[in-house]
Amino acid sequence: MLGLLLAVLAGIFLGLIAGIVPGLHPNTIAAILADLHLGTDTFPFVIIAIAAAATVFECLRAIFLYVPDTDTVLSLLPGHRMLMEGKGMSAVAICSFAFLLSSALALLLLPISFLVFPMIYSIIAPVTSYFLLALSIVLLASERQVRKIAGALVCFCLAGVLGLIVFNYPVLREPLFPSFAGLFAISGLALSMSPSQPIPGQNKAAPRAPLSLMPIIALGTVLAALADLLPGISSPAQIAVFASIFTYMNSERFLALTSSISASHLIFALSALLTIGKARVGTIAIAGDAASIISPAWVFAMAGAALLAIGIASLSLVPLARRILPALQSAEPRTLNLLVLAYLFSLLYVTGGAPALLVASVASFIGAAPQLLGVRRTHVMGFILVPSIARLLLSV
Repeated sequence: MLGLLLAVLAGIFLGLIAGIVPGLHPNTIAAILADLHLGTDTFPFVIIAIAAAATVFECLRAIFLYVPDTDTVLSLLPGHRMLMEGKGMSAVAICSFAFLLSSALALLLLPISFLVFPMIYSIIAPVTSYFLLALSIVLLASERQVRKIAGALVCFCLAGVLGLIVFNYPVLREPLFPSFAGLFAISGLALSMSPSQPIPGQNKAAPRAPLSLMPIIALGTVLAALADLLPGISSPAQIAVFASIFTYMNSERFLALTSSISASHLIFALSALLTIGKARVGTIAIAGDAASIISPAWVFAMAGAALLAIGIASLSLVPLARRILPALQSAEPRTLNLLVLAYLFSLLYVTGGAPALLVASVASFIGAAPQLLGVRRTHVMGFILVPSIARLLLSV
């Protein structure tokens, strides 16, 4: 038991590093550790704790530094907006509450998922492409005005073409990082350069997540299962986009939704690995390969470790944010943006060379298009949706 606890604590520490350092993905740390051939029974628990803690700590990077990961690309939009409204600590508190509650709910629903996952997967897998196509049309139509629908279609198609090129001509080992860095981080930082706006003073009241968010967190927990069942929708961000079409969303509700999906998605991924043999999360695949046997008992133990890691990380989220925020507020905003941009471009060059810089540059122009056209930035998720639909249609 002590060895298991130490494994989880080690994973939380590594997850903290992966969560706050842009470009350092939990999959990368997990792959490096796997290459070391540690070969202990507790190794999978280190991996799940890394993934769980990184999921939590990534929200700090998305809210305060405007640099998302593939699962937090949409949470940065309402999160950073709340920061600039003086509600940054409230945004962090909402994330913390959503992470905790959704992961606990997912653990309670785990036995049910063992029964329903195989049945649901067998029904929806053959028609996933048509389902995604229909939802994409609804997403575009949600702009309601013809001019905005046309602008959204332009953004969706441009991002989709980029996705088709990047995923079908694999000159990059990891195409998601440069693409999402351009679509969201670089474009957002560039557009915020002028006029330069400092981080405003924040609300001094103790940050709290309103209990009225509990229904949206419960919805996110249930929807997270879709990220593990639907081929082509392995990202919680995509599920959040579709959910936002059908229910009222403000910044707080959307942030709670994306956070709850991200946390519970990790736990349901364990069930998907057991029941349908699909590991939709890279760290789960690595942990599964390291396990001697994948059984319901193993899944419950791993889910418990994930819940422990999420709990510890979530409870430390607000205190950590309180330490980070004053340093960011004292920095000159234009200088801070330039430093983040310089770091991103340096990291892109080191990890992917000139091709990564080219992809990120093209993606940044596409990422700026929604704001210039007056439509929601979520339409650039066509980057993943279009290749997913095309791949599924061609495989029929």
